[in-house]
Amino acid sequence: MSGKRIPTGIPELDALIDGGLREGKTYLVVGQPGTGKTVFSLQFLVRGLMEKEKCLYVAIDEKPADVIEQAGSLGWDLAPFIESKEFLILDASAYFGARAGDPTKGVDVQRVAADLNTYIARMGASRIVIDPVGPLLAARNPDQARQLVYALQANAGTTNLLTT
Repeated sequence: MSGKRIPTGIPELDALIDGGLREGKTYLVVGQPGTGKTVFSLQFLVRGLMEKEKCLYVAIDEKPADVIEQAGSLGWDLAPFIESKEFLILDASAYFGARAGDPTKGVDVQRVAADLNTYIARMGASRIVIDPVGPLLAARNPDQARQLVYALQANAGTTNLLTT
């Protein structure tokens, strides 16, 4: 794996971490509700879009329209990037539909990872955000987090932010 650094879009943070995040790695951003995890994630993706990278956002707790609206409130117009297929927001609510009748049934992380890898390959994405990742991971199976991270890192060249 290269030592290339991927700028986060926050110059002060990039200066503290030797120029950005390591390319091809997965990072977990942890914080209480309202601490800026989603804003940080969007900043990371917007920076990639400005660098002509393709980016993918997996929305777990919010609808894609809400993510677009939040970005707009920060001055980031995502519409041109969505239209040009440089940016894709996936609504992950479909993965939770199967659990509706049985709350003990977890999300099939292997299916999620396979579908995600298909989207990544199809669009050539280099920056990925899953916000938040917690609902995808069943507490009864801690191995699911590892499976998801390994599946994401199997895509050489993607730098991934997961929030919780």
